[in-house]
Amino acid sequence: VASEPEADVSLLQLDRPPARSVVARIGDSSRVQVGEQIFIVGAPYGIGHTLTAGYISARHKPNTIYSAMSRAEFLQTDAAINQGNSGGPLLNLKGEVVGINAAIRANANNIGFAIPINMVKELLPILLRDGKVTRSALGVIVDPVNEAEAARLKRTDRKGAYVKLVVPGGGADRAGLMAGDVILAFDGKTFSDPNQLRWLASLGGVGKTVTIRVQRADKMFEVRVTLGPLTPSQDEEESPPRMGPLRP
Repeated sequence: VASEPEADVSLLQLDRPPARSVVARIGDSSRVQVGEQIFIVGAPYGIGHTLTAGYISARHKPNTIYSAMSRAEFLQTDAAINQGNSGGPLLNLKGEVVGINAAIRANANNIGFAIPINMVKELLPILLRDGKVTRSALGVIVDPVNEAEAARLKRTDRKGAYVKLVVPGGGADRAGLMAGDVILAFDGKTFSDPNQLRWLASLGGVGKTVTIRVQRADKMFEVRVTLGPLTPSQDEEESPPRMGPLRP
């Protein structure tokens, strides 16, 4: 029906499903915990079906694989991922799909990454409706809230995204955002770090107007921002630092 090649996700329609087909249940990747046991199934190298087991090693790992998902956060696992199960499901103990296997660290053992299924669930309705994903942007370059900024703002935590630069003429600029602001919520959704904001903004939709919650000095307020298109230069500036060589 549609695909997002750079995100490695496709939407398929089966006109004649196999008579004995079984549909996998979709889980909730936001509930996955570090140390949780998971399973990966596949059919590598013509040897038949395989199952590998492991654990969730980390969450919220920045993506370094697909440019279109540079703002996505991956699940890390020590379960074996190879060319025969990459693209297949990452399953929890209930048999629910909590991720799609994506890549491994090429120069290490048992360091693999999976796309969280909740991110896939956000992409699929867009693919069904529009046939493609057009990335949008707030028009800001953001960094994590460091300790100095948290102290200056009298924050007890470092959640949110520190606005390093406002892109001239962009939606945030027209709405009055300024460098030094901290964005705390996007269209009613809170987030922990800048990468999560980048993901939310990229799927918001070009031309959509969203409500942004902002802290400026000791004041909290909300502004309405109309999202613009995500440009290649902005995508590069907003991308997280790379972790090292990875391959699907």
